[in-house]
Amino acid sequence: MDINELELELSEDLTQDDIESLKLLTKESLVLKTDDNDAKRFLTSLRECCTPLEKYYETLENLLSKLKKTVSFSCGEVYWSDRVKEHRIKYETWRKEKGIQGNPNFFGRKHYLEQLESGLYEKSIKAICICGLGGLGKSALAREICSRIAWKIKKVEIRAKDTIKEFLTTVVINLMTHSDQRKPMLTEADLTDSLLSILNTENEDTVVILDDVDKLMGSSNKDNFLNLMHDIVCRMNPDSKVKLLITSRVEMMVEGRFGGLMQEIELKSMEQREAEELLQKTVCMNSGQTCHVALTDSQCSTLAHLCGCSPQALLVVADLMRQGDLQPDDIISRLQPGKLKATATLPPVHRCLQEMFIALPGDMQNCLVSLSVFDSSFDAEAAYFVFRELQPKESRSQYAEEDAKFDLRCLIGHHLVEFEDYSIYSNTVTMGYKKSSLGRYSLHPLVKNFAEGKALEENFRNITVKGMNGFVLFFEQKAKEIHKQGLGVFSVVVQQVMSLYLRTYMKIAVNNPCTSEKMSTIMVINIFIENLSDLSERIKYLAEAQKKAEGTGDVITSCYRMLQTARCYLDLEQYDEAEAICKQASLYFQDDSVKHNFPIQTLYHYVCGNIFYKREVYEGAFHSFSECKRCLMNIKGEFDVSLDDVENFIGSVYFSLRQYKEAEKHFSIAHQRQKSKGNLTPVTCANIAKALKAMCRDKLYKNEHPDDNFKELFEKAETLNSDALDIATKNGDFSLNRAKLLRDFADLYQAKFEVLQNYEEENVPLVRIGEKSSACKRCLKDASKLLEEAVGIAKKRATPYHRFKFDCMVFRAFVLKELGEYEEGLCEGNSSQYFEEAARQVNDLSSLLSSTPHNEGLDPQEKSFLTLEEDVLPILKKLNRSMDLERIRKIIIDYKKKHGMEESESDRDTSDEDCGAPSPQECSSFSDSDGLSPANENVDSSSPPHKLFKWSPDNSEETKKRNEIVSPANH
Repeated sequence: MDINELELELSEDLTQDDIESLKLLTKESLVLKTDDNDAKRFLTSLRECCTPLEKYYETLENLLSKLKKTVSFSCGEVYWSDRVKEHRIKYETWRKEKGIQGNPNFFGRKHYLEQLESGLYEKSIKAICICGLGGLGKSALAREICSRIAWKIKKVEIRAKDTIKEFLTTVVINLMTHSDQRKPMLTEADLTDSLLSILNTENEDTVVILDDVDKLMGSSNKDNFLNLMHDIVCRMNPDSKVKLLITSRVEMMVEGRFGGLMQEIELKSMEQREAEELLQKTVCMNSGQTCHVALTDSQCSTLAHLCGCSPQALLVVADLMRQGDLQPDDIISRLQPGKLKATATLPPVHRCLQEMFIALPGDMQNCLVSLSVFDSSFDAEAAYFVFRELQPKESRSQYAEEDAKFDLRCLIGHHLVEFEDYSIYSNTVTMGYKKSSLGRYSLHPLVKNFAEGKALEENFRNITVKGMNGFVLFFEQKAKEIHKQGLGVFSVVVQQVMSLYLRTYMKIAVNNPCTSEKMSTIMVINIFIENLSDLSERIKYLAEAQKKAEGTGDVITSCYRMLQTARCYLDLEQYDEAEAICKQASLYFQDDSVKHNFPIQTLYHYVCGNIFYKREVYEGAFHSFSECKRCLMNIKGEFDVSLDDVENFIGSVYFSLRQYKEAEKHFSIAHQRQKSKGNLTPVTCANIAKALKAMCRDKLYKNEHPDDNFKELFEKAETLNSDALDIATKNGDFSLNRAKLLRDFADLYQAKFEVLQNYEEENVPLVRIGEKSSACKRCLKDASKLLEEAVGIAKKRATPYHRFKFDCMVFRAFVLKELGEYEEGLCEGNSSQYFEEAARQVNDLSSLLSSTPHNEGLDPQEKSFLTLEEDVLPILKKLNRSMDLERIRKIIIDYKKKHGMEESESDRDTSDEDCGAPSPQECSSFSDSDGLSPANENVDSSSPPHKLFKWSPDNSEETKKRNEIVSPANH
């Protein structure tokens, strides 16, 4: 009776009460937990849990002895436990006779065992190859499947054989019986014929294990060995009872060989969970004694990871713990990165990983050695640069990014490289970075140790240099990309990865003079500071650096780090904190080395200028930015502050003071500098156009007659607006920035019409009315379309009551109203549809206003809110929606009360609807409107009538207090 028949008979004899008792017993002994009340399924579950079969027999025997269940025979009552014991003894005797030995420590690999069992029972398959890296348990898996199917086993050790004749001789001698030894076999052909004779005459199910054919699969023997194996499997009888089970580190089924007669199974490292279970079970297997090793889940997980989930390495660790030589924490400590070189306590574990490393093809070993230069991690793009550098020159151009990703996947499958999936962050990634490269990779800690050791060897030195050069190329490309597009286009995740690259670069630059020439360490440190994940982390880093410098008496570095911190607070719009730090930093100016240090003075004046500008103290802002420019000219370069930014800020100060000609002059200087460097930004073009447009309107309001100069200014502004749109399109800027540029473009045409309408009698040929009317309408339509998209983005990505969302909605309603008025003025019949759409936008906006908390949304004194009241709401009156108008006015009154205002203020000067100064953020960078960062909130993104900043001499105490930090010359 076999085990299946025994189970069937037992399941028919067990009652429901018996099953319940067995469930309690299994739960107590922690063998099995199941709620199944069916006897057959219960026994099947128990068998799956208790492997190999000997363990199942023992477990079932123990359970039934406690149950004291009997079965009736003609000779009397017999305990079921005795019947199971009888079967167990017969099974063990049979295994000894067949030479079958099981491994009680074998665990897991269920999927591979199922594949092997299926292949062995498939008549058409004559051979199965288990391939994979060293230390993964190929031989153990082969032995285990043989013990489970209970076939006759003949194992042949091939490890040291490196010629075809040696291989054939060894196999034939191990397989043949005394009766087979009839004549000497002198040639390979004779040996092959003898082997086939043995295989084809075997009358019992047999597995022949050809263990470790790696030497025969070497480059010199590979083709001959594969041809031999192909010949053997093809000449085996279709009804042969023999299966060949081969273990190899290298794949055998290549170049279309074997034609379905061989199955190949690639063995990979264990899954993390499976490796943890193996370690837990192996540690507690101590000759039947109670386990005294206290191994927590956390320790188990860490050890499995540090062993690369290699079964061989895990067994070594388990044996060390069972013997009591080392505790889990001791082993973890000695396996941590960097520890292994200092101690040789655990060389067997290292050898397991080393075998996996050596089993790789030579080119992949080279890749791992080169990747070991990375401080922590790298992405697919970085790996591609390194891998490509290692290719032969003639094939380098053919190595694609997909090849690099494939190579990485192979390394991940064997736990040599680890991967962290960033795809869940894809919705935070902007157009400035490829989503495909977001996955972050790193070398396994022990493999990194081994690869770094290899990098010191003579044969690997050139490879390491190539890998470093590849990384330098990659880093320089990324640095240029950041400087060109600005940090705003990168998500936080990408910034974190970038900071890891920067740390790696600094490590390489220190150790390799050839790389440090490409980029100075100071420059790398500054870029690193700029690219830390967020401002709070940056401030924390700077505070530590400043404290360290102060402790060593380095006053220059200490002062410089303080000013960098002040600049961070500017980005957070915390101007009081920035001012306090500036005052503290100015105390260092008593030291001449600090007072005459141009980089420090540059940064100091830049921060002060920003504070003054934000507080509308334009005299102080002008003085600070002028001093900042002077310092930059002395440096003859740029250090933390861009000369283009400073010129834009000076232009903004002049613009705020209504000195448009001077503003245009400084904007143009910034434009020329950017153009010469090849990094022209849309906002610089738009700033000049805005200044030119303001000059025209200024002349108009001063009742100056139009002349040819008007036409020239308009044409120049039109060209600049076109350039801004083109650059924004190429840079992939999002809808709100493009819509703002289009809105400015349309407003330029409005200014032309104002001139024509006021000086019609002069008949000055400034513009052809029909053409420009059509162009203006087209721009407004485009702006409306893009604003619709921008509102959608704001609704999706902004917080519920973010002011950005309000601005978008007000701006869109305003543009739709203007578009309707254009149509109405031209006596065209489409005006009502634009008014209706604007009204719908106002209704959406009113719903948002009614639910806005008191501390969020728009300030009732903001420009956008005034535009809503004065320019947008009249649309409802025009459409005779008196009830809607009354309802929304009530919502606005309630909104003002929530925000601390009883009634709307009408004393603001909003007559000049486009003379608002470009904001500092506009002048310094064309920020991504979709990022919704605090800095972006300052961007004038809506372009309805702008608030005009006015400045006049003020001798109040508040102004005197503000001017205390104007210049270090005062100290």
